[in-house]
Amino acid sequence: MRLAAGQTVATPLLVPSFSSRGFGAIRPDPERPEDPERSEVSERLEFFAREIHETFLVSAYDLHHRFLEAGDNLDSQDWTANPLSNPRVMIIDSGGYEVRQGVDGGELIQDLRTPRPWDEQTYGELLDRLPEAAVNCAAVAWDRPGESYEIQIRAAQDFLGGRSRLTPIMLLKPEDENRPHNWKLLESSASRLGFFSVIGATEDELGSSLLDRVVAVMELRELLRRNELDMPIHIFGALDPLFVPVYFAAGADIFDGLTWLRYAYWHGLAVHHRQGPLLSGQAEQRDEKRYWAVPAANLSELQRLHSRLLRFKAENEDWSVYDDTMLGRSGERAGDILRSIYLSALARRSF
Repeated sequence: MRLAAGQTVATPLLVPSFSSRGFGAIRPDPERPEDPERSEVSERLEFFAREIHETFLVSAYDLHHRFLEAGDNLDSQDWTANPLSNPRVMIIDSGGYEVRQGVDGGELIQDLRTPRPWDEQTYGELLDRLPEAAVNCAAVAWDRPGESYEIQIRAAQDFLGGRSRLTPIMLLKPEDENRPHNWKLLESSASRLGFFSVIGATEDELGSSLLDRVVAVMELRELLRRNELDMPIHIFGALDPLFVPVYFAAGADIFDGLTWLRYAYWHGLAVHHRQGPLLSGQAEQRDEKRYWAVPAANLSELQRLHSRLLRFKAENEDWSVYDDTMLGRSGERAGDILRSIYLSALARRSF
């Protein structure tokens, strides 16, 4: 990943996300009505930011509305005092996820709150508040679903081009809001993608099945190769430890999501956060301890997954690096299952 400041960061990147969507709100003390409403995720960000040194993602919407305490003094010249200064790459999402209507299948608590006002201009104003020292920040282009890829790319260039201190990430949305991406429509505009450091798409918009989504990743990677574009592909909302290896083999490099806060990782699966301690032999763990212990354990699991991804490439795509004695049917291991999905996608790709 090429940063605007000139450095490069090696991929793959597994990106823990912090978002108010699907999490509870902490109301201000009645005796201090001037205090902002916080998301319960805010205190987790303040705590875990000290432990996440490579990268994490936050929403500009949450920073602007101060659902995250990190947004309180965003324009302070002492950037080192802000937890957003800690990672090598701080990804700021445009906030489209938080204001989108409808239900997110990954939410444990369906978030039916009416979104607060949010638009592209306000997003730009928030980015402009960042101090000169915030060179670790990467900004995601504003969502433009239903518009042509050419219009999306030109608008993103205009929006991020004037903010050259920020590493530009292009989040592509389908031209038809009711259908997944059709990369053949992107072909004529692909050469303009070289402006960006990262090309992204949300997992759900790649296809209606896992196999369709893996095929879409393969086809996007092939499109970039044909146009001599060598940049990471970011799959937004895809931090599930069971799916990441297949997307990685298909050509994706960066994965973010909220599963690490919503679920418990156990032997490559994302299970209910109350089941994780039980399966790990900690049935007596109290709820207040689990609140912190589960995401801490999940971060360790992400580190192990990252090591497996590197081994997979170093060992000539040996799928057995993902084997686990707890997964798979009799006579079949996890690596066999993942390899089967990958080969099926390879046979179906059209590019």
